[in-house]
Amino acid sequence: MARRYTVFKGSKHMGSSDRWFILKVGGDVPHYRLMLTWYEDKKMLRDSYWRLYTIERMEETEVYYKFYTVNGKLYNCVKGEEYGTTGPGEVYLRNLSLEQPDVPFDTMPPDTNWSEIDWKIYETEGE
Repeated sequence: MARRYTVFKGSKHMGSSDRWFILKVGGDVPHYRLMLTWYEDKKMLRDSYWRLYTIERMEETEVYYKFYTVNGKLYNCVKGEEYGTTGPGEVYLRNLSLEQPDVPFDTMPPDTNWSEIDWKIYETEGE
């Protein structure tokens, strides 16, 4: 299966994942998280099927949406490729909504104009 995105820290290649999407977290003053998910794989164990990263800014090229996270990583998410999650990612989100009902979140639709998002981080809890 072709990987849908690649991640870099500086110029060092850090790997890739199968699906990507954006979560809007919080109420009136939200922040946004990039969720990367993988299909089931022998190499992936436990929580390794998904990762969440708080986005601090985004750039757009002809090929990629380039999401920069608060932990200093760059995620190149291919335009026009599969936007969404995998089965393990869906289970994680369902559990998260049950475990933390006071923290509202929404999945952003695939036709979102990412350049119109205010990526400024007002308040977050960890990465």
